[in-house]
Amino acid sequence: MQRRDFLQTGLMTAAGCLAGNAAQVSVLAAGAAAAAPPAVAVDKRICLFTDHLDDFGYSYAEVAEMLTPLKIAGPDLTVRGGGLVPPDRAADELPKAAAAFSDKGMSIRRMHRSREPSTPGS
Repeated sequence: MQRRDFLQTGLMTAAGCLAGNAAQVSVLAAGAAAAAPPAVAVDKRICLFTDHLDDFGYSYAEVAEMLTPLKIAGPDLTVRGGGLVPPDRAADELPKAAAAFSDKGMSIRRMHRSREPSTPGS
């Protein structure tokens, strides 16, 4: 149960108790909790920021290999000057990066780029 659902169920039950309809509200609250979508597992939500790996010249496959034992969703990829993916080559490089992470069971869920456009399209 997610925090939002827990709070909603608790508030509905408390309101019912104050109003004297605790049984009816409990049934409604249980139905609302059962209808809630299942929570996504933590390991499917966590992404590792790759900024600390930018300066070492690692390939996408090497970074994917390093992240595999962590059992995370994937990288938070840096797409900027000096980043893991150079912005001027992003169109060609992002599919290569996606393939390398996909081979290890991960996907690129997040990307960070520079705030200042250093090159057109960055």
